[in-house]
Amino acid sequence: MDFTSTFLKLINIDETRVWRVSARIRVLFALMGAVMLGLTAWVALGAVGDVVSPAGIALGFFLICDVIMARLIAYAFGSVTTATPEGLVIGSARVRRSRRQVMVPWQVIDSCKPGADGITIACTDGRRVLSAVPQRTHSQNRGTHRRTDADYFALYVMERARLIQMATAGARPAA
Repeated sequence: MDFTSTFLKLINIDETRVWRVSARIRVLFALMGAVMLGLTAWVALGAVGDVVSPAGIALGFFLICDVIMARLIAYAFGSVTTATPEGLVIGSARVRRSRRQVMVPWQVIDSCKPGADGITIACTDGRRVLSAVPQRTHSQNRGTHRRTDADYFALYVMERARLIQMATAGARPAA
């Protein structure tokens, strides 16, 4: 018996599972943010009273970098996908060019496709929701045809949605 079939048999429709950005990346982004804030404060102390000096120009550059870092930290700590008994709760989901928390009930999930931008979940009502985690980078699967966390996530979501849709329709799931 291969890993995929064993993995799919372990699905419990009443459990809650959480996927998030790895702890290493979250710590790295937090440290980078702290360093950027420290550098900005250091440059700001040198640019007091003289905005057109090289220190003042550097301050503007560091403030722009701080804004970019804040967005990266918000992504790292806000991108969470949770599978609950009611459906998928996607923190920082991209829907129509905006990011917000979205709840997708299991009954409306039609397909789930992993990609480099995250997981695209197509619903029966025509909506498409993009979950940022887990992602499949191009280098993880180039020429190896190995399954990644994103592939297993898509399998998990499709199988759990199928089991719940069958249970709500009154059919018994196949063993």
